[in-house]
Amino acid sequence: MEAMTRSYLDAAREGKNDGWRYLVGLIVFPSIFVIGLAIALTLGLLLLGVRDLEELRSPGLKQYMESWPTWVAYTLFAITNLSILAGLVIAIEKLHQRSLHSVVDPHAPFCFRRLLTAFGLWFALACGNVLLNYLLYPNRFTVTFDPSQWFFNLPFVTIAILTGVTTSEIARGYALQGLGLITRQPVLLVILSALLASFRGFDVQRPYLSLGEYILNAGLAAFILKSHTLELALGIQIARGAVSMVAQIKLPDSAGSSLALPSVFTANLDGYDFSAIASLAVRLAIFYAVFFRTQAPTSSKNAQE
Repeated sequence: MEAMTRSYLDAAREGKNDGWRYLVGLIVFPSIFVIGLAIALTLGLLLLGVRDLEELRSPGLKQYMESWPTWVAYTLFAITNLSILAGLVIAIEKLHQRSLHSVVDPHAPFCFRRLLTAFGLWFALACGNVLLNYLLYPNRFTVTFDPSQWFFNLPFVTIAILTGVTTSEIARGYALQGLGLITRQPVLLVILSALLASFRGFDVQRPYLSLGEYILNAGLAAFILKSHTLELALGIQIARGAVSMVAQIKLPDSAGSSLALPSVFTANLDGYDFSAIASLAVRLAIFYAVFFRTQAPTSSKNAQE
């Protein structure tokens, strides 16, 4: 796999990689994020008619935000995503003086067909998993489809998903290429990248959920290194967002931990256990087999190596 990894990692060497540039980037990211968050919160308060911050003393800002309409919450979420994306663009193009394309797809034009294929495959696999759970545990599923609300909120949620996925995968690619300047070992790169991506969501009280998040992030990193592009990872992540609008999974004590998402079904599960880990592993294995075993491996990219 090391030879397959080299072309994506070498894209980082097209720019400047002095240590101070990465340190400045660590300052730029949170600074622009805070600015974007401040703009989003201010806009949200203005949209909802809050003119005096004294109004937030009871019940408090966090509780007040949880009561925001879905379209407002996801619009502001998209704004914060764009602020992080702006920080990434500044770091890559200004600090490192290389193109954003060197992170997204270094050696070929971006292929929307591959992204859509990845989206379709993962969406089908995930929906199959939802259907299997419904057949095994029908009492856990309830219909929560409200056509007027679902279709009204669809564009706002879609924009939030697209901006969030784009930002997270560009950040993943940027981190992989940065780590590639330190080590060329693909397994170690996958492990370190997955640790970085999973650290924020680690929950010691939900070990299986944290392990599932880690395995998913490891799979995404491996697909990026194997395909030399973010196309497959983007397709998977967009599909995950789309599936959540079909069937939203709720775990015990998860209320208020995430934005409310309009969905057709809601599944109230007892917890995230080993069977969920096994299901995720099977989906990743099938995805890998389809893209890297049953097809010629990215011939357009390999031809350039």
